[in-house]
Amino acid sequence: MSPFAALGQMLGAKGDLGSVAFAAGESALAPERADQVQKVAQALVDRPQMLVGVRGAAGGADASAFGHRVRMSRLRASDAEMRTLALARASAVKEALLARGVEEARFFSLEPAVTPDAADAPYQLQLDVR
Repeated sequence: MSPFAALGQMLGAKGDLGSVAFAAGESALAPERADQVQKVAQALVDRPQMLVGVRGAAGGADASAFGHRVRMSRLRASDAEMRTLALARASAVKEALLARGVEEARFFSLEPAVTPDAADAPYQLQLDVR
């Protein structure tokens, strides 16, 4: 069980707080994710010893949606575009956590996960702790 899954159980949250889903091909946090991000932020603020890594991800559904939206002449996004999408997702969550009081110094870098040939990424954004 991931640290954020255990934390979610302690806080009575549904699902794993450490995975944030995004719409296919999108990097903006959906309004329905605000509660999840708030719970993660509060858990981190309450536990100042925890560091958090944010890993954006992009999978096959993203490759098709993103590629179609950005380049109508292509069916799929390039690996560079997929990496950019994964990084933008990580940045969106990090910015949301910063806005809710999590200090910049508590973040560490994680390499994005890009799997354009998979049916979908196993997660679209993963939080990890140290």
